[in-house]
Amino acid sequence: MKIASNLAYRLARFGAHVLIVDSLAPSFGGNRFNLNGIEDAVQFVIGNLRDPALAAEAIWR
Repeated sequence: MKIASNLAYRLARFGAHVLIVDSLAPSFGGNRFNLNGIEDAVQFVIGNLRDPALAAEAIWR
């Protein structure tokens, strides 16, 4: 499990609103398996935060 998914697990467990934006690039370890068990407690968007439109949408969700 990666650092980000560990953080997402903890935040979801404490009832925080969690939005995950990830490109799921295999070269960076992207894998939806890392979110097993919290899929219903988080929002997940496949994309890259370097995309200005996606970043703006993520901020206002």
